[in-house]
Amino acid sequence: MHHEVLQHGVRSGWRTRPRLLHRLDQPVSGLLMYAKTVNAFRFARQMMEHHRFMRKQYIAVVTGRPSVPIGELTCSYIKSPDRLRYRFASSGRRKATTRYETLASFRHPHLGAVSVLRLSLGTGRQHQLRATCEALGCPIVGDPLYGGHEWPVTMLHAARIAFDTPTARTYDVRAAPPAEWRSSVDAATDWRDRLSDAGVELPPLGQVS
Repeated sequence: MHHEVLQHGVRSGWRTRPRLLHRLDQPVSGLLMYAKTVNAFRFARQMMEHHRFMRKQYIAVVTGRPSVPIGELTCSYIKSPDRLRYRFASSGRRKATTRYETLASFRHPHLGAVSVLRLSLGTGRQHQLRATCEALGCPIVGDPLYGGHEWPVTMLHAARIAFDTPTARTYDVRAAPPAEWRSSVDAATDWRDRLSDAGVELPPLGQVS
């Protein structure tokens, strides 16, 4: 994806190399934001240091259902002894905050009870949303590293970014989950309908999202 953005910048005649403002974990799909100019990058980074500028929302399909349907998880955030994962802990210097909302819960023929969650970041720690869902007892479908079922696709998607510019304009950008989500649920029409009821629209197969 990063290489494709750089190629687009060259074709579009951008004078400077676009700079990536944040990252997504490798199995996660969705929106990424770049700064086209040095000044825009500096402005965004300065605002982000104070946890301002970008408001991001994610959609996840998880197994089970949170015991509290809407809430906020704030806790110390540490690396697990295996050094591959992160987890929430009772003590530690670094804190992580995630807000979540249960949009729908239903049964899937192969996975059993599943839920659709809307997730928002209060902090931007590595693997934070994946560790959050595991801490809630509801691991993300397709994320075996954090206790989720094996699945053709990791069902965590960066669906929305809202941000303010130096000229006080506000943009709100949204993206539907990739077509691979549809191919993984087409065998279960009811699941697809439930995702739609929760506001998660899936593009047709073959459509670039």
